[in-house]
Amino acid sequence: MAHIAKKLVAKLAELKSSGLIVLPVGGIVIRENQPTAWQLVRQRGDFLVAPGVNLDLEPGTPVFRADPQDPNLVIRELDGRAVRGYFKAGKFVAIS
Repeated sequence: MAHIAKKLVAKLAELKSSGLIVLPVGGIVIRENQPTAWQLVRQRGDFLVAPGVNLDLEPGTPVFRADPQDPNLVIRELDGRAVRGYFKAGKFVAIS
């Protein structure tokens, strides 16, 4: 048993030194080349070009965000109207 463990450790050390990364997914193992610094910068740059997220929501679906003026409140946007409020027992309570 120890011989098998030594072989496994040696194989993993060989993969790490060769620039490969090992990704265990369920019952399979994916071996992939480690990304270069340029690839990482380019990938992150794609996110910076288009800020925000576009959501395709059904009409009547509320969207909540933090209130920048009061950390204890949230803002609910629903059908083009924005209302400040808070949650109590899982329900949104609007304030005037």
